[in-house]
Amino acid sequence: MILSKNVADQIVKELSQIVEQHINVMDIQGVIISSTDSNRIGTIHGGALKIIEENLPELVIESNDQFPGSKNGINLPIAFQGAIIGVIGMTGIKDEVYKYGQIIKKMTEILLLDSFVREQHLIEQKAKDRFL
Repeated sequence: MILSKNVADQIVKELSQIVEQHINVMDIQGVIISSTDSNRIGTIHGGALKIIEENLPELVIESNDQFPGSKNGINLPIAFQGAIIGVIGMTGIKDEVYKYGQIIKKMTEILLLDSFVREQHLIEQKAKDRFL
């Protein structure tokens, strides 16, 4: 599955209603494809690239620009069927955002799975309609 901008936008919208921090979703190339901070969309997030390249379970960024295009906070890989398809990050002071890390990761993966299941159901329905 490819992490689309539409799905990333849905994830950011849903999560930003729950946590009061900036949230970013990066694709497999480390590009920010959705964010509560629209100025960051389209920029490279060096922390996301490190997670993807080194297959890290998480990356805490202690200071702004510790990695190119990054801000302090927590970043976690987004996995789908065992493969990293992107990274989700939350900007903020470690002590304030770290506790949310695994929650936003799991919620993101659940939202992705839901999107995938709905898409598959639509494809199956269209295939059935063609034969009827």
